[in-house]
Amino acid sequence: MCNRLIGMTNRILSPFLITSLFFCFSGCLPDNPQIIDPKEFFKELNKAGVSAQPLNPENFPNLKNSATGYSPLGIYSYKGIDWALFDLPLDYQNISKLEHSSNQNLHIFAEQAIPEDLVISLKKISPKLGYEQLGIFAYPLGLCLIISVFITLERLFSLRRGITFPRKVERALLRGEFPGKKWKQGSAAERIVHVAIHEKASEDTLRAYAKLEVSAMERGMFLLE
Repeated sequence: MCNRLIGMTNRILSPFLITSLFFCFSGCLPDNPQIIDPKEFFKELNKAGVSAQPLNPENFPNLKNSATGYSPLGIYSYKGIDWALFDLPLDYQNISKLEHSSNQNLHIFAEQAIPEDLVISLKKISPKLGYEQLGIFAYPLGLCLIISVFITLERLFSLRRGITFPRKVERALLRGEFPGKKWKQGSAAERIVHVAIHEKASEDTLRAYAKLEVSAMERGMFLLE
């Protein structure tokens, strides 16, 4: 029964493993976004004590149209300098002749020199780390993750109490009962006790047999290491 259940588990998990490997090695991973959430920029401004005053974009047509085909996230004023903040594609190249500073997808445009506080705050932000930053190392790490999950699930199933040291066996041994014909050998504890009682094994032989049972329980664990 146990072997059939393990075989069933392997048949269920094997397609998942094969599918995951296919996606890993076929390069079917999302493109590296490398984008910055505009909220992070404003958080950085607050940390730097920069107070940006929002303005009506309709009153600043040059700033509003700084990036052709895109609308600004907002137009603001700081230290008497009006500037526009855009969230643009990473491959955006049509930079206007206005003063400009950018970091990944965030762009600042202004008709005058951009205050240094804004530039520093913008440059400080980094995209949140994710598996995209791993590059080619994502493949072996992904494979290791899949293997470790598979082994962990299989060992959790194989090392459940019912086939290692069942409670009925523990209670029987505590009462001083020894295995008889009615005892099955479906667990490691039962097999060890059976060898100790019926095979008249020496202490060294029994210890060696117990090590064999432990080795069987640790099957596949070296892969986790």
